[in-house]
Amino acid sequence: MHEYGGTVIDSSPMYGRSENVIGDITGTMPEQNNFFYATKVWIESKNAGIQQMQSSMQKMQRSVIYLIEIHNLVDWQTHLKTLKQ
Repeated sequence: MHEYGGTVIDSSPMYGRSENVIGDITGTMPEQNNFFYATKVWIESKNAGIQQMQSSMQKMQRSVIYLIEIHNLVDWQTHLKTLKQ
């Protein structure tokens, strides 16, 4: 992907083990910081949303995820406040 100019990696906790696989593959690549990482939050409640976002970061082996989307707008008003913070 990187060799052909791909730069965006978009995932979700909803996609099975995809976040773990992304972390396993990119975590050892010298180019790992050349990608734009995105994922989603899709759970109810502030604390559960924060935990899900932190879990995504851990699985993808990232200290920063550049875009976190609210999947299917689940509890969007709560998550929007969290994401703004």
